Amino acid sequence: MAFGLYTAKSGGIPKRFEILNPFAFNVSEQRRSSFHASYQRGFQVNQGRVLFLGDSLLQQYVDPIARALNLEISQIDTVTRGGCVLLRGVVFQDQFSDISCNTLRRNIYDLDKHYDIVFLSQSWYSYGKSVSNFPQGVDSVVKWSPFLTETINHFKSSGSRVVVIGLHPVVEGTERLQPDLLLSPQKYKAGLEKLSVSNFDEYSNDNDTFNLMLGGIAELVSPFDLFCADGNCVTHNGEWSFFSDSKHLSIASTDFLVGRIRKALFGGEYSK
Repeated sequence: MAFGLYTAKSGGIPKRFEILNPFAFNVSEQRRSSFHASYQRGFQVNQGRVLFLGDSLLQQYVDPIARALNLEISQIDTVTRGGCVLLRGVVFQDQFSDISCNTLRRNIYDLDKHYDIVFLSQSWYSYGKSVSNFPQGVDSVVKWSPFLTETINHFKSSGSRVVVIGLHPVVEGTERLQPDLLLSPQKYKAGLEKLSVSNFDEYSNDNDTFNLMLGGIAELVSPFDLFCADGNCVTHNGEWSFFSDSKHLSIASTDFLVGRIRKALFGGEYSK
């Protein structure tokens, strides 16, 4: 019983990979989130001049964007929690209790603070049953329009530049790459070649709609533009997967993203 409790509390004894299968240990290291290495969930508001607001899909862009814009951690505030909608005006049925999503939302919009730039994002295809005040009869991404507009206007009213990170790729095949005691370099490399973006057609249909929904009041950063330029989606670097599961990015994607963000989207340093 004691060994079982230790196993549960330690997350399955992660060191077992390092001892029994060093390659699987390397995989587990490369699939970590870049966010949790330097930042914390919840209401992390201090003296930052740049704000990141959103759920776990927003979290994965904090470190790459910070590096692309040469931002120090002290310049960054974050208000974020997985499985949490933080857009203004949303009535959200929270299913988590460690950090209250509704408290986070209330606190950020009660905050009287100017940010030079606000990045916001979330899983735009999720939360169908968790938000009880979607517009009636609207099922597409347009259902987020009133909340997105209200959120953008809130921050722009204080003079912030607002950047929305749009629709996210969904990748098939990541289950083949999960670390286990039988995982070998050969098996992992074969799995890399089978990774594919499964929602490219859905994105093609919805991206223009999402862009129109913004109405020019905020800048749009498209993850598909980062990963799927010219329709050729990049999901790995030949050694490690850029995705830890079907939706979330691994720390192995960071250098790739930094280059894409700096070159294609921002064109230089953010120096304020």
